[in-house]
Amino acid sequence: MMKRQILFLLLILTSLISCKTDAKTTANRVGAPENDNQTALIEEADRQAEAAKKAVETQLKKAAQSEPQLIMESNTTSETTVLTPTDAKASKSNEIKKEVVKETEKVIQTQVSNTKDAIVLENNNELSKSKMKEFIEKNKDLLQKEVEKESTETNTKIKEKATPSKETPVVDTPPIQEQKPEKEIPVSKPDHGLFNSILNANVTNGRVDYASIKQSIGQLDAYLKQLEESTFDSSWSRADKLVYWINAYNAYTIKLIINNYGVSSITDINGGKPWDKQWINLQGKTYSLNNIENDIIRPKYQEPRIHFAVNCAAKSCPPIANQAFTVSNLESLLERQTKSFINNSTHNQISASKAIVSKIFEWYAEDFGDLKTFLNKYSKVQINAKSNVEFNEYDWALNGK
Repeated sequence: MMKRQILFLLLILTSLISCKTDAKTTANRVGAPENDNQTALIEEADRQAEAAKKAVETQLKKAAQSEPQLIMESNTTSETTVLTPTDAKASKSNEIKKEVVKETEKVIQTQVSNTKDAIVLENNNELSKSKMKEFIEKNKDLLQKEVEKESTETNTKIKEKATPSKETPVVDTPPIQEQKPEKEIPVSKPDHGLFNSILNANVTNGRVDYASIKQSIGQLDAYLKQLEESTFDSSWSRADKLVYWINAYNAYTIKLIINNYGVSSITDINGGKPWDKQWINLQGKTYSLNNIENDIIRPKYQEPRIHFAVNCAAKSCPPIANQAFTVSNLESLLERQTKSFINNSTHNQISASKAIVSKIFEWYAEDFGDLKTFLNKYSKVQINAKSNVEFNEYDWALNGK
């Protein structure tokens, strides 16, 4: 602020003297004589210069009073500075200010000396005081802009000089905040209603119309796509997951037959081992039908009734229901499928003294525990404790219409 005021006064003073110098040149060129009025103007210019000089000194004294670390003694020819030894920055700043003051005084002394030899002329003779004031008022904004520009540049240089030449200060940079991934939006559960519509329209008494499903394969593919895109999360209950795997097994079995349409038996596919081929992409992994049944459903859920829910596309398999499993019908449909199969004489022939049942009860005996006890739970005819249990041959012919 101090330097800005000094420069402003200096520019005004320079403008006044510049006018006088120009006027002197003009007067010498036209030969205009010096008169009493001109002498008075020169004296007035001297007073203006002296006032400007005193204004500079006054501003310097005020600046000194506002900075307790800096004590300045000014006179007309020199500037003496006493600094506190504890502030190196203030000392450096004071030295720069001292240089500015010296340069200012040199300019003032030179201009004052030139003023004594100058005359002011306007309109061939003289420039009145009122015209000089008018000139200053008109150019006040321009002078102010020049002062501000000079002040900004000077302050920048002062700051650069005043900065101690020590090690570059270390700027504490806040650590980069690791962006947290957006909260994962749970994938919606598959719409088992799509599969339910397919089964309801194409399954009768356990027989599947594969030709009809093939003609509208887009419906089955849409459901399989939903199964593939669904991902288990905390919102999935145990029932949700079991329903998912049962329907997936049945839907992909139907898809396998469609992909090999025209076969008379599922065992005609993949060298007689269609259940071992891994081609089903679910939950980020690739499964076979055997993986779904024997590695997931059976060991994880330990539910023997699932054997009457999943269908292997053969005539001797427990007939596939004409509806999809859902959370709401899971228990009732498992119960109904189990009871219906055990009491179906095509698959099981049960009497009090003898029972000839599906090979399923032999292949998966460990899942049923005591077989007679399990059969008696659902059979309309109770089997005696000493009765014999035999197993039927399995018909692998396709369960198609």
